[in-house]
Amino acid sequence: MKLEGELKVVRGDEGHILVAGEQIAVPKETNHMFLNASNQKPVTFRVKITPAHRFEDSMRILYGLMRDGKSDDKGIPKDKVHLALALEMQDSRMVELPFFLRYLMKRLVKKGKKKGIDQELIEKYAR
Repeated sequence: MKLEGELKVVRGDEGHILVAGEQIAVPKETNHMFLNASNQKPVTFRVKITPAHRFEDSMRILYGLMRDGKSDDKGIPKDKVHLALALEMQDSRMVELPFFLRYLMKRLVKKGKKKGIDQELIEKYAR
């Protein structure tokens, strides 16, 4: 649900501009993104994710990595295993990611889980 400003939601091939009080649902596994529809003022909105799986943990981990200086200036984890694990926890899929990069991300997740890095991140940042 949108709170302030104008929110553009791209759902599949459709774009929607939401104003105060409006909402939109995005079915699971539908490509989507959120954009500020205005160049003049910021947009503030809430998202309800169901089922949430480990989304909140992944966000706590990402913000913790930023706080600890383990992310670049755009908030992307410098350690790509950390990035792959966070995306996997969110159940996120990058739109139009080439096959070899999807394969690489899966391998990084497998490596991170085998080494227990996922549990280390959860214990340090999400508990």
